[in-house]
Amino acid sequence: MSKSKGKRKLPDLFSTQRNTLFGPAKVMKPTPPPAVIPDPHVTPVQQAAVPVDADNVIIPPEDSVPVVVIAKKTYRVRASTVKNWKLNYIEIEEKDGYVDTMWCQVCRAHPDKAKSGRGHRQVNASTAFITGTTAIKKVNAVDHGNSAGHQNAVRYQHDLNVAANTPFVERPIVRAVSHLDEIRESRMMKLFDVAYTIGITEVPFTHFPTLLQLQSKSGVDVGYTYGSDKQCANFIGEIGDYIFKTNLSAAIGKSTKYFAISFDGTTDAACHEREATLLRYVDDDGTIQSKLFSISHIEHADAGSVYTSIRQTCIDNSLRSHALCQQPLTVHLSTSGHGHGVLTRMVDDVPWLLPIHCLAHRLELALKDAFKGTYFCMVIDELLMRMHYFYKNSAKRFRELKTLGQHSNINVLKPPKSTGTRWIDHRRQALLAMIRNHPIIVMQMEDMASGLRSDVKGDDVARCKGYLKNLKPTKFILYCNMYLDIVCKLAILSKSLQGDEKSVPMVLLYIETALDEIKELTVTDGPNLTKCRSEGDGDVEFDGVAFENDRRVIIDAIVHAINLRFDNFVNSDLIKAMSFIDPSNWPDDSETLKDYGNDDIDRLVDHFRVPLETNNCDTSVIQSEWRRLKKDIRRHHSELKCHKLWQTVIVNKAEQYSNILHIARIVLTIPISTAHVERVFSYVKRILGDWRHRLNVKTMEDLVRISLEGVPLRDFDPLPVVKQWQASGCRKRRPYIAAYGPTRKATTTAVESGESSGDSDDSASDGE
Repeated sequence: MSKSKGKRKLPDLFSTQRNTLFGPAKVMKPTPPPAVIPDPHVTPVQQAAVPVDADNVIIPPEDSVPVVVIAKKTYRVRASTVKNWKLNYIEIEEKDGYVDTMWCQVCRAHPDKAKSGRGHRQVNASTAFITGTTAIKKVNAVDHGNSAGHQNAVRYQHDLNVAANTPFVERPIVRAVSHLDEIRESRMMKLFDVAYTIGITEVPFTHFPTLLQLQSKSGVDVGYTYGSDKQCANFIGEIGDYIFKTNLSAAIGKSTKYFAISFDGTTDAACHEREATLLRYVDDDGTIQSKLFSISHIEHADAGSVYTSIRQTCIDNSLRSHALCQQPLTVHLSTSGHGHGVLTRMVDDVPWLLPIHCLAHRLELALKDAFKGTYFCMVIDELLMRMHYFYKNSAKRFRELKTLGQHSNINVLKPPKSTGTRWIDHRRQALLAMIRNHPIIVMQMEDMASGLRSDVKGDDVARCKGYLKNLKPTKFILYCNMYLDIVCKLAILSKSLQGDEKSVPMVLLYIETALDEIKELTVTDGPNLTKCRSEGDGDVEFDGVAFENDRRVIIDAIVHAINLRFDNFVNSDLIKAMSFIDPSNWPDDSETLKDYGNDDIDRLVDHFRVPLETNNCDTSVIQSEWRRLKKDIRRHHSELKCHKLWQTVIVNKAEQYSNILHIARIVLTIPISTAHVERVFSYVKRILGDWRHRLNVKTMEDLVRISLEGVPLRDFDPLPVVKQWQASGCRKRRPYIAAYGPTRKATTTAVESGESSGDSDDSASDGE
């Protein structure tokens, strides 16, 4: 018979045929139960009376001869022996100085992590050392300590200990455990300092790697990661978010109850429609704050798109209580279209809303209406613009003009552009330059129009002859001086309307004063016209009747246009009721002071009753608090001006006059112009320039916020921003991982590791 082939069969450890330690194998029969050797001294009756235990073993009496019992041997380990193993993760249960059970305290605390181990025996892996094992052997405990499951549980416990003992900013969801030591934190602070320098100086992000290279060259340790322009955009975003949270989040979240929204739109250099929104409110310390709320992109510059953009911005930033429905809003731009503008839509949603157009812009529109079709617009304004471009486009012409001015002892002013965002002030500067330069401009034009100069082209000769037809008549210089007198009066009014801290009563006073001064110019000459008449010859008095008629007509047109544009503001009963806010308007007589402002307070309470009651204002006691407040201010604070007075009352006496201060906050919150919004667009124009049109809206908003509201560079503390950035990542930040490849030595600079993104999961979404 052939032998069967196959694998060698392992010996059966439980077979009855096996080799033993004492010789060849023998046939082993099953072990019978333990035999009881009869005692010859015991009778059968006594034998039956002997008790037996559970294993049928006789328990002999104490005075009997001992019997032989065959039993299994048990091993017990002393507790002191286990403690000498010095395995810190092992815990035991003692009984009479011996170990009854042992288990792993780490694996029992984190069973899910411990059960993830593989490749070890069950007794050494996780389950037995979680529930407890009676196999008290050192080799089992050591093998368990080396198991993968135990190592997972140890690492998890270590991470929890680090997270619990590391000071960190509070965050809703723990996304990563902070492992920044002092060196890493110092490096990140330097990187954020450089990024803030990029933002505050309004230079492109591509300067970021160059500045890091300069830092490294100077011996500053900036690390070797996060050194690209895209990472600079990320850092700018974190800094912008931190400034927004510091300035507005706390105010929107709890402290401030009333806001005014100012908004305006423009088309930026990238040909995109942008809507800038600012919030104005009274802070807890009584100061009036105007902060950038958002810069948003709108598809169409119509009322619907603008209104939707503003409302969505309020909802996204959790402007308290129904977004637009519990803040008295002051808005400054209405899209054309009767009954369908932005303000109309807002008033439909918020009945107590107080719509106010930008007064400085309304003044400019009034002047354009008044001068339209007159000699001032058709001739003077046209020549001012042509003179600006005539000398702007030729350095040679302006150099000749300056040379003629030196010979004539006239300090030449370069003709500026007469139109711009500050229309009145642009016009004033252009008129000043024209009046001063007029004699030498005429002299230069006559020389160029003579046809004797070979360096002057024929087109320029014809152009100069056309300019001289309007420049040489006495009427031109006479009307220019009258124009300048009118514009100077209105420029003072325009400047007063652009202030952020002007109160409503003060603005009404400025408007009334400006109108009175303009009316006086109908019968009296202004300072510039008086000087022109005194320095001129008899020809200046040409056709005096026509001049006086023109002066009367143009001034009447200006007054009518201003009254028409300002009618809704000046004659509003609600606006007039706000005059109580300025103590300089209060009567001196104490008897008259008792009744002063009582009706105005009632009118304001009726209009703003819904937001007042929603913000827990007791409207029934406002009148009594108002009477006490008038006496208190007259006795103790009569020397303080408007804003300083209310700041003192808000800080020091908020509990005594808590209800009347609701009305005061509403009135102080109301802005007069959008000058602060126009400043936002000036920053946007500077930041975009000609080469940064690919900046997305969020990055541009962060850059504007840093430039507009950021602290000076020496006062910037990057540590809170670094902690915010560390907590905001989707994954753990890795400052020691190079931009490409494995970890490098600490001496490697950002330039040596490349100028691309330092971490793939933190690259800018749309930088520059």
